[in-house]
Amino acid sequence: MKRILPIAVMALFLYACQITERVYLSETGSVKYESEIDFTEMMSFIYTPEKIDSMKLTGEFPIDTIVSMADSDQFKKPNAEESSPAEKKFMQSLDKTNMRLVMNENEGRILVITEEKDAKSFNAYLSNIDKSLKEYEKEDKEGASQFSEAAYMNILNLSYDGKTFERKSLSKVVDLSNLETDSAAFSSKDMMNMFSYRLEYHFPKKVKSVDLEGAMISADGKTVIADVEYVDILENPEKYNFKVKFE
Repeated sequence: MKRILPIAVMALFLYACQITERVYLSETGSVKYESEIDFTEMMSFIYTPEKIDSMKLTGEFPIDTIVSMADSDQFKKPNAEESSPAEKKFMQSLDKTNMRLVMNENEGRILVITEEKDAKSFNAYLSNIDKSLKEYEKEDKEGASQFSEAAYMNILNLSYDGKTFERKSLSKVVDLSNLETDSAAFSSKDMMNMFSYRLEYHFPKKVKSVDLEGAMISADGKTVIADVEYVDILENPEKYNFKVKFE
């Protein structure tokens, strides 16, 4: 399994895929955050039918597994160098986040999942991750870039008081002008334009209004959905901050 995860993660940056930032807010105020990367359409590029048949014989396919993001060894290649203290501290800060990998003949998905008892606790948890990532960047900018520029590392601040909900992005603006030479995650801005990004927020009560341009409200009135440009959300994260009012 330690060999399969890195292959799947690298595939995200080689082909077009759908990225969804999904939040579930319960009646009690608990928060479930998911960052889903759907690479189903690219499965045939990742594994040939012959390779899949071979993996089935060894019990490595289909795959549906959950690992802790804090267990950094799961993401290392064989014979990789020992993690630095800053990298270890950063990975440990992800102790409440799990990664689920699903790969079969019909779908390929990676979900990064975080759950907290309320918005305040969720914000504090992500703030600690952000702090640890910045320390990691000071020691190893290239190594940290695989996380800071990844789709699942959007640092958010959420607020909910029963009458309103607000999403604020605290992620730094990504400078794409030097992307080809400085980024370990992507090879070009044109390739990033192949990614589609969706905001999907589920609420326990009906939405009265949302101030995000282009956002749609589901038929049951409890979900806000917006399809945005991935490059734009990296370059202009504050543009996608929004406020929801409930009936």
